[in-house]
Amino acid sequence: MSRIGVAAAAFAGMCVTCVFGLVVLQVVQRQKDPLDVRVVFENSKIRVTQYLSEPGAGVCGIGPHSHPAHLTVALSEARNHVVTSDGKTFENTLKLGDVFWSEAGTHSVVNGGKNPVRVLILEIK
Repeated sequence: MSRIGVAAAAFAGMCVTCVFGLVVLQVVQRQKDPLDVRVVFENSKIRVTQYLSEPGAGVCGIGPHSHPAHLTVALSEARNHVVTSDGKTFENTLKLGDVFWSEAGTHSVVNGGKNPVRVLILEIK
């Protein structure tokens, strides 16, 4: 291969790497951290964590993450995009005051609405 061919192949490889890197960067930047994560109460029996999330941000963590079995209390209305550990996706709509139980598991939850979302997660120890 000539010097020009080698240089062209190297340049093409750098371009593919740059484009791939930008795509990965855009995907990573698409989901942001929750604005505020605060343990509001904890003792030997329970941990209560409050999450505040802006639109496009993780609701109760960033990217795929795990929780032990827990109770969730919606402190605001919410429209969330959820991806479960087996790849299933769905929208979860909550009203202020909704309460639900979740078994331990891994998921990704993104605020898909236009307003901030606030939830409490209560984990029994």
